[in-house]
Amino acid sequence: MTRVWGKWCGPGWTANQSKPESTLTRADRRVPCTDSLDCACKRHDIDIRDNGVSFRSDTVLMNEAAEIAANPINLIKNPAMFFAAEAIVAAMSIVRWTRPQ
Repeated sequence: MTRVWGKWCGPGWTANQSKPESTLTRADRRVPCTDSLDCACKRHDIDIRDNGVSFRSDTVLMNEAAEIAANPINLIKNPAMFFAAEAIVAAMSIVRWTRPQ
């Protein structure tokens, strides 16, 4: 369970806690995200809680993170977020193939 970015990004890191996405509570859902990448991770975690892990959910997160990493303004304004987005793209490009389709 590792925090990658913000309050929602990382395997087993959700709602600013080290816990599985499958155990999200209503109170957890009210934890605000910090920026666009964190909001993408929050949507991903809630989708996992509601629908289980899936290729589709991981692909959506990968694509949202790729949009953030493709914007050079993010590299200038928030390089840490930019590189976290790149790391998420790399991880999801591999992990999603282990998920049900």
